[in-house]
Amino acid sequence: MSVKAEDLTHVMRDVLLLENQLPFLLLRLLWRNADDESALIETMAFFLVLRVWSTAEQPPIRQLIDLLSPPTHLLDLERSIFLWNSLPFDANQTQNYPKGNVIYRNIKELKAAGIGLKKGKTPYPSDISFSHGWLRSELTLPKIVGDDISIDITFNLIAYERCHDFQNDYGISSYCSFLDSLIDHPEDVKELKSQGIILNLRRSDEEVANLINTLGTTLGPERGKYSHVRAQIERHYSHKSLPTWLALGYHTYFSNPWTIIAFLAAIMGLVLTFIQTWYAIHPAK
Repeated sequence: MSVKAEDLTHVMRDVLLLENQLPFLLLRLLWRNADDESALIETMAFFLVLRVWSTAEQPPIRQLIDLLSPPTHLLDLERSIFLWNSLPFDANQTQNYPKGNVIYRNIKELKAAGIGLKKGKTPYPSDISFSHGWLRSELTLPKIVGDDISIDITFNLIAYERCHDFQNDYGISSYCSFLDSLIDHPEDVKELKSQGIILNLRRSDEEVANLINTLGTTLGPERGKYSHVRAQIERHYSHKSLPTWLALGYHTYFSNPWTIIAFLAAIMGLVLTFIQTWYAIHPAK
């Protein structure tokens, strides 16, 4: 059967609406072979990875099926695939990091402190990490597909995690809350796009920032899943090295190109003044 890409997009959006979910037990009864449960799950999974956010790197579906329990429905399987390689949060991860309240810092503040951004290899939250270096520290973020269908499905996944009969670790909500803490202004979105982290975006930077901030107000604080990453960032701030101070100074005083030009002109003026003074004291014979 030949299906156009735009038609598949509409189908994908409809079948992943929370209110449109059919129980997996019913899908198994409708399947051509009710006894072949793994074949049904595999077919559902391959249908889901057709979606745009999985084009960068698809998870090993056949290996993944052996690790997953039978899903409750298609949306539940979508959530499991997206979080397939995410490790559960371990509270011991933060024991060596600064105690107390962790300050939420956006992309602009991270850049000012000498923390660079690195594009992850996959679009999955398991790519989130922080690496500290003497000359450069980096925050690795997964690729984020910002098309309308991904946004719609994300809203449905968040709604699913809030269902009272679904016991879960709020993996999608925590991931979105973490992204919200990094994005406050359109400049943050622009920086993520320039690094190739946000892809296929048809909205303006301001619209994306407002959308994520609005979503963040409904999610509440991040539930600790990425607190070890936040703690490492805070340790970077607390123990400022020479590169960090240089980055802060550059961002504070030289973020404007006219400021750089004025600084270079002042240096040139000092050099010329020194040369003039030197020849005034030591005239050529």
